[in-house]
Amino acid sequence: MKILHTADWHLGAKVPYSGESRVREQLKILTKIKEIVNDKNIDVVIISGDIFDTPLPPIEAEKIFFEFISDVAGDMKKYILMINGNHDSIEKIDSFNILSRVFQNKIKCFSVPNNLGDADLLLDVQGITFFGIPFIPKYRFSKRYAEIFEKAVGIFLERAGENVILFSHDTIDGVSYSETETKYEDKTLTLESVLKIPNFNKVLYWALGHIHKHQEIIKDRVCYSGSILQIDFGERGQEKGVVVVTANKNTSVEFIPITQEREFEQIEVKDEGELENILENKDKYNNKFLKIVIRYQVQRHSLLRKVKEEIKTSVLVTPSIQQESANLEKLKDAVYKPEEMFIKYCKETKKELKDEEIQYLRKIIDELKKEGNY
Repeated sequence: MKILHTADWHLGAKVPYSGESRVREQLKILTKIKEIVNDKNIDVVIISGDIFDTPLPPIEAEKIFFEFISDVAGDMKKYILMINGNHDSIEKIDSFNILSRVFQNKIKCFSVPNNLGDADLLLDVQGITFFGIPFIPKYRFSKRYAEIFEKAVGIFLERAGENVILFSHDTIDGVSYSETETKYEDKTLTLESVLKIPNFNKVLYWALGHIHKHQEIIKDRVCYSGSILQIDFGERGQEKGVVVVTANKNTSVEFIPITQEREFEQIEVKDEGELENILENKDKYNNKFLKIVIRYQVQRHSLLRKVKEEIKTSVLVTPSIQQESANLEKLKDAVYKPEEMFIKYCKETKKELKDEEIQYLRKIIDELKKEGNY
């Protein structure tokens, strides 16, 4: 069986600082992925979370996603299996299961289990059991996430057939992060411990999402596909693509790079001469997202304006502006991940974390969702 493993599409993402839409770029990449599905005779496409960049993505992002589903599951008649990531709305991804009726059961969205007895996490396709574990907000299990994960995997592997493809949106210890990625230390799984789970030898391949840098944790067996495009300046220089898995007794993995229409680049300048040099060589930057970090006391503001005018994709920042951007990111986290931010706050301030406080916060969020204000 041929499987295409991909993750972290972040459809609807915008260019940092400028806010420029990237849907056009993403459409081209999804078109390339469809070509790979056809050329490599793929049977199953796995999307390991973070399909969208936000819980409420723009209509344009949803449109290109549904076009992909229609072409791959409909016209090409391939299976598409997916889970939600931490950026996705659990309810939105789960609702896509209704499309399964339209596309002859070729679509499956694995839902967050209400309990460990929920059998909705397994699907058999051509003699292989696909086992998808959606991203579960850490407030549900607090510091017991790894314990719950291992227990759940053990239960489902016992039910599964002899050949399993596992996919999840998780952090494995020892993984290599991009500069701008958040480390979820209380949700990190210990690989050595996971490998000791009863029946884990059934797992032919573990298709991971969440970390944006492509990397093999165990060659040909445990792998992050990485994001399909460079999301921000912290991912500059990273090669992006998808993973094609040939699943059998001797599973093999092939990483297929996807050319980026525009890559991120960052340059630090210590004086006006260096800035003028960038301007003189502006043609080499016009097809990139360029971040220029100013490390000197600016005197000629006209020079800054000229750079912005002549290198349209550039952003100029100073350390103080960077700090403001970091503060905005924290505010964004507070909006989309209030439970996680509250737990982090308690940890940093050594404040006692009470279950009733978490329950109260969750109640407020649920009320806001019902009112359509969240």
